[in-house]
Amino acid sequence: MGSSFGIISQTGNNIQTKGLILYNDPAYHKCFVTESIDSFNLAVYPKWQNPSGSLTPTGSLINGVEWTSSYGGVWDFDGTDDYIQFGIPNNSSSAIFNEQDFTIEFWFNSPLDKAYNVLWSYPDGAYPGYYVQHLRTQGASIFFGFNEGLGTSDNLVNSSNISQQNEWIHVAAISDRQNSKVAVYTHNTGSISTYFTEVTAADIEYVNATASIGNHQFGNFKGFIGPVRFYNRALSKEELDQNFQAEIGRFRP
Repeated sequence: MGSSFGIISQTGNNIQTKGLILYNDPAYHKCFVTESIDSFNLAVYPKWQNPSGSLTPTGSLINGVEWTSSYGGVWDFDGTDDYIQFGIPNNSSSAIFNEQDFTIEFWFNSPLDKAYNVLWSYPDGAYPGYYVQHLRTQGASIFFGFNEGLGTSDNLVNSSNISQQNEWIHVAAISDRQNSKVAVYTHNTGSISTYFTEVTAADIEYVNATASIGNHQFGNFKGFIGPVRFYNRALSKEELDQNFQAEIGRFRP
């Protein structure tokens, strides 16, 4: 399936494609989704959606998310109300992010001055205001929340503090339920990376919902976001290192 996306031919990047069900990068004006294996042309800004203008799996810019040509092209979020909203794929009864095993991967650059600086959120409709996937910065730490609507408030925090203000950071949250663990990976533009893991027996329970970039009831993301990927499997540290090396030249100072 990975070769169908044409990502390597589009970007020249040697990134992992096995299990990749969502790939979007403002540098290439395209968003790839697994539902139809289509590539949507995103060249007309600020509309990041299909020609019909409707909410789609490829995402819609909400409240004026801006595109900037810096770093080959990235999204600029104001930290107040900007976010990108994903729809539910056509002919599908549930969102594409309903996975027990998954990897959420981001490149971001932020002043890190907010307690709720949210990169990714996937709400739990059964528990209003809670999220089954929730990835954000917490100062210089990375916070990954899961199953927050089940009364467990499960979370894993990478508190290594290798994140730096106004510097590009490569981060991923991993759910590996086959091996009963979750993980948070962080890599700055230097030589430092961390991979924190924690054993958990709880399964993630999902409802039909839509995911978003940069949006949370307690605070939206402030800063720049580059490539975003969602895999339907747990990537290893070695695979995430490979993705990092494929793109570091674009973001290294």
